[in-house]
Amino acid sequence: MTAKPHPCTDFGATSVRFQVTPGGSTDFTCDSYHGETMSFTAGYYSVQVIVFGTFGKVLDTIEFPQTYAYGPTNLGEPLRFRIR
Repeated sequence: MTAKPHPCTDFGATSVRFQVTPGGSTDFTCDSYHGETMSFTAGYYSVQVIVFGTFGKVLDTIEFPQTYAYGPTNLGEPLRFRIR
């Protein structure tokens, strides 16, 4: 049985960061539920998606090593974080 997803604000999450290496990072507010990163050349990148709570506390991280990015890249929908 799959647990029912909850809005991130239910767990004190405030923002989500997409860290693209090499490249940069883009932050989104937790309640936006979507976002668009900066543009970069097509290729393989290491991607981390990090959810932050109050005062910048890291609540969870999802990693996508050596991911090929070209145009709109689907990392899996929806991304589910394990916040304890």
